[in-house]
Amino acid sequence: MAVSILHRPDPRRYIIAGFSVLLAIGAAEALHPWAGQRIPSAVLLPSILLGAWYGGLEAGLLTTVFNGLAAAYFLVPPLHSFRVAEPSGWAYLAALGFQGVVVSWLCESRRRSVAARARAVSEAQQARAEAQARARELAHVKADLGHVTSAFLDQTQNTRCTPAFAAGLACYCRVASASPRQSPVDVRSLVQTITSVFGKELSQAGASVECDGSLPVVDGDEAQLMNLFHELIENAVKFRRDEPLRVRITAEERKGQCVFSVDDNGIGIVPAYWEEVFVLGRRLHGGGDYPGSGIGLAMAKLIVENHGGRIWLNSQAGQGTTVRFSLPRRGV
Repeated sequence: MAVSILHRPDPRRYIIAGFSVLLAIGAAEALHPWAGQRIPSAVLLPSILLGAWYGGLEAGLLTTVFNGLAAAYFLVPPLHSFRVAEPSGWAYLAALGFQGVVVSWLCESRRRSVAARARAVSEAQQARAEAQARARELAHVKADLGHVTSAFLDQTQNTRCTPAFAAGLACYCRVASASPRQSPVDVRSLVQTITSVFGKELSQAGASVECDGSLPVVDGDEAQLMNLFHELIENAVKFRRDEPLRVRITAEERKGQCVFSVDDNGIGIVPAYWEEVFVLGRRLHGGGDYPGSGIGLAMAKLIVENHGGRIWLNSQAGQGTTVRFSLPRRGV
């Protein structure tokens, strides 16, 4: 585990603290012929500032202590003794200690601010680099980079969204470059598992996911099909209306294939955009009401096509959406 730069042991911090004390003592001794024993405590502050500026709070406090001891020995009567005989001497040392604590804390605050800013910049640069790397990978899978670039620029406006966007592109690239593993998949059981994932969100929205009839067993990659139904249900949940959401999943056999329908009563889509919703990075709804990256339905289309099927939808604005897709029936 990496050690924080704020807490990493560094002997040089304390060496500088000690060296700064020696400079302070030398300066005080040099001023004695002109100032006598009336050398202000502020004369010692540059040495405390030097130690705290480089070493932070601990080194600054340590420098303050050393300066206090040096002042008691060299500057506060009786000289060359750590004994303080007069109240004015205690006041002198108290003022020095207070000033040292304040200076040390201010320097530590600055160090923490600089470190936090550097860390945030580094994380943002790393996230952008990852997203750019995924975009280059997408060029190899013949994705439409126009919408991807637009979505990437939108996401980079918010550094908290950029890592999720980069992760979505990475997942898309993995699915695009991998052949699906064929095995029997019980779609009803799969949908029940996904519904449980959205259980809390569905309950809060008064929503329900219903499976009419007997959903079949198909041949396909279970992980990819899990992702497919997850994206479709998540899309329905995101684009719901104020009334309770109803999602209905059905299936029928057509010429050796199973055609699934995922029907919802959400906000719907105007016919002009039926094809565009499946384009990677294409977002029909901008702003904060419907946050997203434009990857969900593009991922669904990619998974269906990986299984030799096709996907399409029927919808009207304000009247819900029905997404249909075909998958190979088991044993075909």
